[in-house]
Amino acid sequence: MKVRKVTLFDVVSGIVLALLALVLLVPFWQMIVVAFSTTEGYVKSTYHLIPTSFSVDVFSQLFSSSEIMKGMLISLINVLCGWLGGLILCAMGAYALTKKNIIGRKFIFNFIIFTMFFNGGIIPLYIWLKKIYITDTIFCLFLPTLISTFYLLLLKNSFISIPAEMEEAALIDGYNEMQILFKIIIPVSKPVIAAVSLFLIVQYWNDYYNAMMFMNKPDLYPLGLILRNVIISKQALLRTPVAAGAVLPSEQYNMALTMIAMLPILVLYPFVQKYFVAGVMIGAVKE
Repeated sequence: MKVRKVTLFDVVSGIVLALLALVLLVPFWQMIVVAFSTTEGYVKSTYHLIPTSFSVDVFSQLFSSSEIMKGMLISLINVLCGWLGGLILCAMGAYALTKKNIIGRKFIFNFIIFTMFFNGGIIPLYIWLKKIYITDTIFCLFLPTLISTFYLLLLKNSFISIPAEMEEAALIDGYNEMQILFKIIIPVSKPVIAAVSLFLIVQYWNDYYNAMMFMNKPDLYPLGLILRNVIISKQALLRTPVAAGAVLPSEQYNMALTMIAMLPILVLYPFVQKYFVAGVMIGAVKE
């Protein structure tokens, strides 16, 4: 068996990738160390690279906070509504665009592409949401972004690659267009559906912009906006002493809250990773 010769390029590439991995992992590791440190351990440590103590007091206080738990619930509702509604609407639009006999199909497609580059801006959007009475409601978190041109194009290009014979056979069996979409097209397109689902879930779980722009009720703030406000204000969300005379530093709250916000995505990603690359590559093929 021929052994591949290691070149200078391989060595340099390996060193660069190792340094990049280090740059990415060190802050993440510091976040874990700070979040799980005791107050004394946090104060004594300078760089927070080596754990010297262990405590879950920060997490106990965060999970006992009604504001945090309500924010997580709002974020979960936002994810479920945004993911399910966005996936269904984008899939329906993508499937319709694969039908070459639709009148004005090319004009509609070009108009949809146009919206990727130009939009009305935040002020007309706010006025429109105000007129339909969904500002300061949970609907303003996901309704403005339910349809994404990028996800619609990924799904469209994936649906086009499905053999037309499958649809013809389904029509012969008495299926209508909606049944074909939900019982044949979507199940066959699992990789791209999984990829788009991951994009949508991450988008809606981390989103704070819509709440920041259209929401004036703190009781309806999602976790992403709570985290943003805590980090920007550089103040601890809670100041409840964990012991007599001891108050946890605000940085520990920030790190722990960041970990809580990251955890659902870290848990979800391994289950859809195998579909991710395949789905994006399939959806990237142009018509």
